[in-house]
Amino acid sequence: MINRLKQAITRFVARRRAEAQARELQGELRRAAAARRRERKRQATLRRARALMSGHFVIADLETTGFSSDDEILEISAIRVTPHGTVGDTYSTLVRIRGCVPRKVVELTGITDELVRAHGIGLQKALEDFMDFCGDAPVFFHNAGFDTRFLRGAAQRLGAPFDLPVYCSLKIARAAWPELRTHRLEALAQLVGAPAPTHRGIDDVYTTLAVLTAIKDVRRGREAEELIDEEPCRAAKPAQLRSSALADPTKRAFDGE
Repeated sequence: MINRLKQAITRFVARRRAEAQARELQGELRRAAAARRRERKRQATLRRARALMSGHFVIADLETTGFSSDDEILEISAIRVTPHGTVGDTYSTLVRIRGCVPRKVVELTGITDELVRAHGIGLQKALEDFMDFCGDAPVFFHNAGFDTRFLRGAAQRLGAPFDLPVYCSLKIARAAWPELRTHRLEALAQLVGAPAPTHRGIDDVYTTLAVLTAIKDVRRGREAEELIDEEPCRAAKPAQLRSSALADPTKRAFDGE
């Protein structure tokens, strides 16, 4: 009787151990499959970015009076880049606003009320000129969601269309350097040896150009190749340059909107 009880306990412990090992193996298989999916998505993002940069493209940046929907566009800047990576045309304008430039924005950007009164143009003309400058080229912003939120809001208030093919260099940078703790433009500039952003649009678009140029040269390593090329296990199926710069502040992924 005691022997049978001991055997039953031994079988029960062995079965529970085997079930725990099976759950652990299934967890490892799920994590490996998720890693392969993230790596495939990362490489697809980089391939798409390089394809977009193989032709003419635009890099743009806005300066605003703040972050809320009540704030206004203060500056619009952009450069047009050739397929060889050189800068063709540039566009930059200050935009007249309803009130005064906030003190913190003056300290951050150097844009004063005097500059805006002397050189600013109306929002409608600024937006029309910017859209004409971009044409049908893909447009890259660093943290595109921020910039396009202001541009779409301005276009909506003016009754104007906003249908630029917009892409986010921040998301592309995350795909290029997933190991970084931050992908702010300041950190990326330091990484690629570019001038630090100055919070003036034209300087910052040149810094973004340096980052995108570096991304063209990012290659997948051996570990990434193994993740992509490894045949998935099918055993158990349990129920991610202005001269002063180089010589911050749609509809699809990575995301074109």
